[in-house]
Amino acid sequence: MAKSYNDFIRQKRLSKGLTIEQLAELSHVSRYTISRLELGESGSISLSKLEKIVHALDMEIGDIFKHSVIDDKTDNFIKFMNTMKERDRQSYIDLFMEIIGFVDSK
Repeated sequence: MAKSYNDFIRQKRLSKGLTIEQLAELSHVSRYTISRLELGESGSISLSKLEKIVHALDMEIGDIFKHSVIDDKTDNFIKFMNTMKERDRQSYIDLFMEIIGFVDSK
């Protein structure tokens, strides 16, 4: 199991026999962004770019978290968020994203 989603994406790319350049072409995301993502230096990659990369690897966004090691605190947080009503969950997600400075540039 991958230590992080960054490692999992790299492992998946390699298992498909793709170079970073090929994945960039398939996903329409720059080589630079993919390289930084795989190195864990992606900073605040947009969710839309991450989704393009994941889809180019024939996966869904949730797959990257199913195959990554998540600590107990994070796991409990995700479980708690999944018990919330969709509207409330989205409000908390929006607030959290604003706090950490994450901006989804569509």
